[in-house]
Amino acid sequence: MPNMHKKEFDEGTEVKLELFKTYMKAWISIVNVTASKAVYIYDLFSGPGKDAKNSKGSPLILLDILMDNCKLIKQQGTYFEILFNDALKQNIESLETECNKAIEECKKTNSCVNTCPFNITYRQNDFENIFPKVVEEINMNINPFSFIFLDQYGIKHVDKENFLKLLPLKKTDVLFFSASADVWRFRETEAFKKYIDINKITFKGKKYPHCHKILVDYYKSLVPEELKENLYIAPFSIKKEKSGMIYGLTFITHNLLGLEKFISAAWKIAPDTGEANYNIENGKMEQNMGQGLLFEEPSKKLDLYQKDVCVFLEKGRTNKEIYEYSLVQGISITETNNILKKLEDSKSIKINVIGNENRRKHAYYLNFKTEEKVRIYYEQHKN
Repeated sequence: MPNMHKKEFDEGTEVKLELFKTYMKAWISIVNVTASKAVYIYDLFSGPGKDAKNSKGSPLILLDILMDNCKLIKQQGTYFEILFNDALKQNIESLETECNKAIEECKKTNSCVNTCPFNITYRQNDFENIFPKVVEEINMNINPFSFIFLDQYGIKHVDKENFLKLLPLKKTDVLFFSASADVWRFRETEAFKKYIDINKITFKGKKYPHCHKILVDYYKSLVPEELKENLYIAPFSIKKEKSGMIYGLTFITHNLLGLEKFISAAWKIAPDTGEANYNIENGKMEQNMGQGLLFEEPSKKLDLYQKDVCVFLEKGRTNKEIYEYSLVQGISITETNNILKKLEDSKSIKINVIGNENRRKHAYYLNFKTEEKVRIYYEQHKN
C-alpha cells in the first residue's frame, strides 16, 4: 500500500479533511449531550498524522476537536474510545508520537492535571483483519454511538460485502472515501469487477463529473428492503485541480440530525451546490481528465430545487416533511428556509398553523426536534 502522507496533501485531500473536520465538530457536540456516556470512533486508515508539510491528517484533526471541547465533555461525563489503525508500522509509530506530543502540549498549555476524557488505542492491521473486529465490537457494545472513517486508497475495501456490514449499525455514522474516477476508467477490467458489480451501475447517458454520484447510486441499490427505513446516504464529490481526477466521500447515517449536520458541513465547504468542490451540474469536463473542468455558468442547483419544492408543496406539507425532504435532496436547511422566505414574500405559499401556535413571519420550524407546527401549500399565481 502506498504511503500517501510522504507527500504534501493536495487540494482534493484538503477539501476532504475540511469536510471531515466540519462534520466531526458538529457530531461530537451532539453525541456529547446524549444519554450514552461511551462513544466510539474508528479511523481505520489513519496514516502517520501529518503530511510532508506538517499539515494534520484526520487523527490529529479529531484530537484537536476533542481537546478543544475537553471541559464540556468532562462536564457531561462522556468518554470517547478511539481506535487509530493503519497497515504500515511506521505510520502508526509516527502517529502515536504525534498524538502524545499534542496531548502533552495541551496539558501544559491548560495546566491540566486530570486525565483526558478519551482513550486512544493504536493498531497496525490490514483492513481485512481489523474491520470485522470493529463491526463485532460495535455489536457487542449493543450498538453504541459510533463513528467510522474509512479513508481507503482506491475502492476495493468498501465492496458489497463490507458495505452491507455497515448498514445494520443503527447508531453508527460512517464516512468513507472512494477513488470514484476508477469506476469510470476501469469499469470493464476483470480485476475491477471483483469489487464492484458493474451490472448494477448505469453509465449510459452519464457524464464523468457525476462519477462519484454514480458510485453512490450503486451503493444505494445494494441496500436490502428491510434496511431502507430511516437510512440516509449522501455523496460529496471532490475534484483534484491538477489532474482533473474525481474522488468522493460517502456518508451513511440512520439519523436525520446526523444527515442535517453532514449536509450543513457540505454546504459550508461548497456554498454553490453543497455536493462538490466544482460545478458538478453546469460545468463541462473534457474526456481527457488531465484537462479538468471548464465552467460555463454558475450553478443552477438552487433554482431547480425551488421548482421541485413548489411541486412538493402543491398537496400541502408539514414542517417535518419539508425538513426531511430538504435533507434527502441534499439541500441545507438554511437554503430551504431562504427559498420559503422568498415564496412567502411573493405570496406563493399559504401557511396553515397546526394547533394554537402563534407563528411569526418567516418561521417554518425546520429542525430535528420540532413537532408538526405548520402545513405549507404552494399556490400558483393566477393571471
